[in-house]
Amino acid sequence: MPGNRQAFSTAMNAADRYRWDSHWAEAAREYQRALAEFPDDAMARSGLGFCYMQTKQWQQALNEYEYTLKRDPSNVIALSKTAELYGILNRRDDAYKAYLHLADLYSQAGQGARAEAAWQKAVQLSPHDPEPHERLAAYYFGKKDISFMIQERLAAAQGYLRRNDLMAARMQCEEVLRIDTTNIQAQHAFNDEGPGAATIRAAPTGSQYGCNVYIGRGYNGGNAIWPVSFHR
Repeated sequence: MPGNRQAFSTAMNAADRYRWDSHWAEAAREYQRALAEFPDDAMARSGLGFCYMQTKQWQQALNEYEYTLKRDPSNVIALSKTAELYGILNRRDDAYKAYLHLADLYSQAGQGARAEAAWQKAVQLSPHDPEPHERLAAYYFGKKDISFMIQERLAAAQGYLRRNDLMAARMQCEEVLRIDTTNIQAQHAFNDEGPGAATIRAAPTGSQYGCNVYIGRGYNGGNAIWPVSFHR
């Protein structure tokens, strides 16, 4: 049964006035009255969630934003607040996934700066995961910010190495090598540091955008070492 539109509007107007004056409890009550008429209204849900955040009622705030997201997963306001609240509540994995999703939505909407900020948040939450680094690398490449692009490609390569995904790591390094055939040097060497050992270090002085990548995949018992080098 449809709610009373006039009662809804009256409550929303009152909530906005209270919110303007930072009277959060009063504003929250008015948003609740509005939601009693139209429970799925995203603006009222967002307003109530914001009031809860201002009074540090974190779980209540999260409940409101998650309610909206279940009905509209592309609502960037609700997603942004949800990601922030996951972080506050120390739900790091959920926060990481939410920021990745948020960044992708911003990127699809052509809002590069906001996408970059969300990817950086994801990196802070899970610095060893390659996905946000890979997305940042593509973003910086589009901006022709080569030094940052290379930095993120190498971080992504390191992340893939931690997963023992050598092919994906090598692909990241090959993307670096495509940028500058003169100033970029990458070396892949399978050494005997033990299965899965891996480090990525800066190239020797003289290489403008260089890197040396050492992928440990050897073993002392058979002393198996397969050197593979790329030079540009």
